[in-house]
Amino acid sequence: MKAGVIGVVAACVAQAQPSPTGKTHINDQDLIDQYNSMNGASWVAGRNAFFDGMTFDEARHLMGTGPSDISEHLQSTLPESVYAAMADPPADFDSRTHWAGLIHPIRNQQHCGSCWAFSAAEVLSDRVAIATKKASPSLSPEDMVSCDTVDMGCKGGTLPNAWSYLQNTGIVTEKCMPYAAGNGTAPECATKCVSASDSFSRQKASSAYAINGVANMQKEIMTNGPIQVAFLVYKSFMSYKSGVYSKHFWEILPEGGHAVKVVGWGTEIGHDYWLVANSWDTTWGLDGFFKIKRGTNEGKIETQGPPYAGMPLTGLGVGSMPGMIEEVFCKIATSKMIEDKAVSMICAKIEEKVPSVPADKCNAFVEAGWSKLTAKCQNDLVAVEDTPCCVGACKVAGEEKYYSVAQSIFGTKHCGECCMNPKNYNLYHIFEKNLTHADNDSPCAKTFGYTKYDSTATHGFGPVKMTLDLYDLPSEVVV
Repeated sequence: MKAGVIGVVAACVAQAQPSPTGKTHINDQDLIDQYNSMNGASWVAGRNAFFDGMTFDEARHLMGTGPSDISEHLQSTLPESVYAAMADPPADFDSRTHWAGLIHPIRNQQHCGSCWAFSAAEVLSDRVAIATKKASPSLSPEDMVSCDTVDMGCKGGTLPNAWSYLQNTGIVTEKCMPYAAGNGTAPECATKCVSASDSFSRQKASSAYAINGVANMQKEIMTNGPIQVAFLVYKSFMSYKSGVYSKHFWEILPEGGHAVKVVGWGTEIGHDYWLVANSWDTTWGLDGFFKIKRGTNEGKIETQGPPYAGMPLTGLGVGSMPGMIEEVFCKIATSKMIEDKAVSMICAKIEEKVPSVPADKCNAFVEAGWSKLTAKCQNDLVAVEDTPCCVGACKVAGEEKYYSVAQSIFGTKHCGECCMNPKNYNLYHIFEKNLTHADNDSPCAKTFGYTKYDSTATHGFGPVKMTLDLYDLPSEVVV
């Protein structure tokens, strides 16, 4: 008899579990009622206008983020000493109130799998405002969707690639390049603003890094601003309206990966949560936000992005001390300083350039993070001379003239000329991201009209190095 009763109960439980297919409408009321009938749920399901008329099959392409585990990106994290120096996180935190007026509003990706671009652009937008301590324009996800050739536009992208684009290329403002990929097709990459009166100027990230662990995620948010994460989306998530979300135990296969912006955390009725900004308009969830279980890697949100962020390029003296040291270390340390492990000399020069970073505090940070700091420097080490190497036509057979224009973190702008074999372009491109083949022997003079020689710089060391003659460019030149 007992076995029969247990069998009947098990059958009833199995029947009670929702079993939507790809053809089921997301806002199907019977499905929503089934979600809400489950005992012990910590969240409430409801109709979301964003998914009106849409089936699960039709919505799947919106989850366009390729997940990658943090274990594959540990070399891209900041030294643990950075987070060890930060205060312990409080029980709850909300960026919207902590930095009132500086956190940008909820956006709408519409029918394009561009969540990876929206959340990255939103994080950088917020961090620019926080770093400068004033409201700033929203930055353009369309720039990334249309112009980032490494990611796949409306068909998806990854967090590390998105931040590589922000660091190496940057993005314009939303006003300059408004979102136009909402129909699922990305327009051609624009080279000027929609309004001729706006400047086509890209905001860059000065650094980009993965974040390992719940505590470090919290410390990063409360110190520098929101971060970008990705997680696996299950069908029930699309019906979220309130509470602390966690998937139901019978949901085995995810619909895809989704990238979002974490703005804080807290606890609700005994459930620890992350407070997260979505990109499905303000009609979805909690006015566009949601709470998701924290500390248990729900949907792999704490590992499968991996969590990512970076500091905005806003000028020296802004941002945390560890972030500033990370930003300038490889620009100041020479190969000789690194060979001699001249920590005091390096920090003295950092203090000279960035007075807000005291040498004594710099010394402690650099000593603790020496291995990671120097490991990132091979591509940035610079030896400076005052004798030109590459004036006029190239002298070595097979070499041709190339040039590059760039702005240093100290604000100076240069045009650099070098002689190199075209076969080595991919190697030299490591050092100069916008390296361009010249059609004459004096590209800095003939292209920009400036001939004031500044110095000759060598990047790298040993067999992997590149030497350029640097010519001063005036501040009005756009680089």
